Amino acid sequence: MHRDLKPENLMLKSKKKMYSVKIIDFGLGTFVNVKEFLFKRCGTPGFVAPEVILHGKTKKYGSKADIFSAGVIFYILLKGSSPFPSNDFRKVLKMNKACRIDFSGFKDFSPATVSLLK
Repeated sequence: MHRDLKPENLMLKSKKKMYSVKIIDFGLGTFVNVKEFLFKRCGTPGFVAPEVILHGKTKKYGSKADIFSAGVIFYILLKGSSPFPSNDFRKVLKMNKACRIDFSGFKDFSPATVSLLK
């Protein structure tokens, strides 16, 4: 698993193929089946899954942590803003950990789009 998915770690393979995305920077990446993670709590606040932040207080996390990060990226692509809006690092981390996301601004999107996002 990557554990630090964010827009800065996504690149387009080609200008001609806008759908061809490559994931880069596997510096925090690890295999899911290792006995113990080298870096337990890692990632970028605002993109990291709550279970990664809470690691040690909850059970071990897995590859679904990357799905959460992909969902945050999808949210930003749809709405143009973060689900955890703040310029304060600690506040972003606190909101990210609590994971209370406001979906009220998605009324113009189809129910299927909102369902996929959730």
